[in-house]
Amino acid sequence: MDEQPQTRRQLAINIAISVVIGTLIWFYVDSRRTVTKDVPVAVDISTPQGWEWTTRPPETIRVRIQGPRTLMDTLDVRQIRWSREIARPDGVNELQIQEPVHASDILLPPGAVVVEVGTAQVTGRLVRLAPCWVRVRPKIEGKPAEGYAVAQTTVTPPFVQVMAPSNFDVGGAELETFPVIRLTGTETTSMYLKVNVASKNVGTRTLTSNDRLDASVIIQPVPKKEEFKNVKVRVLYGPLMGVRITSITPPMVTVVAEGPAKAIEALGTAGPVVYVDIAELTGRMQGEHTLPCRVMTVPELRIHSIDPQDVTLRID
Repeated sequence: MDEQPQTRRQLAINIAISVVIGTLIWFYVDSRRTVTKDVPVAVDISTPQGWEWTTRPPETIRVRIQGPRTLMDTLDVRQIRWSREIARPDGVNELQIQEPVHASDILLPPGAVVVEVGTAQVTGRLVRLAPCWVRVRPKIEGKPAEGYAVAQTTVTPPFVQVMAPSNFDVGGAELETFPVIRLTGTETTSMYLKVNVASKNVGTRTLTSNDRLDASVIIQPVPKKEEFKNVKVRVLYGPLMGVRITSITPPMVTVVAEGPAKAIEALGTAGPVVYVDIAELTGRMQGEHTLPCRVMTVPELRIHSIDPQDVTLRID
């Protein structure tokens, strides 16, 4: 009676051992199974000093690799690269790159192999850089305070040296860089500051310089132009106080003045003082006389026009 339970227990143990061994064998066989995968491989190609790409090589190429499943499942494709060192060419200004891609050039982890390369060759075009002088024109960002404007900007030095493609016709085009001058909206006076030269795109190429520049900005009040109508014409008698003026034709004129907004506003609605000076008369006083209208000088104001310019006085 005791032998039957013992036999059953032994049978269960044997079955369990068989399942474990079978599972381990399956895992081992599965791990050795070969898997094929298409992966993007980064192109790492050097740029010779003093040269730049006008046509860049592709960033990646397609490669089909093969290896054990366990390796392929954990493969980090970012670590797979195709590299090429380009020697600095001499005696030429442009260089066409055509580099063949071989499976042996692609470094893979042990156990993985390249079975197919999707790109036969990597192509690109290089151009040699050469120094050239470029005009500097500042770029204004923002604006001064209300009522003020940028009247003038200067940059010292006016030219900077940059590296440009040797095949670019510098003499046939006016290249420019743009240092940026930023205004915050509170500036009412001149500014003096240092700025960096920004890059300037020329077609698909970029010109750069790391020079520091001295830039100055002259900020002035915005001139305001105003027309004053029906401005009364006054008479300046001077030493001729006994002279009797019976009429002034026309008695009023139109004046156009320009100057800072505050100076224009200070004139009010009456406008500037317009007068004729009878001290300018010579000879007989009685009768009709034509005299030029004049405007009493106001600082910062400029008179554009007086219409009419002359008036007729009648003296008795």
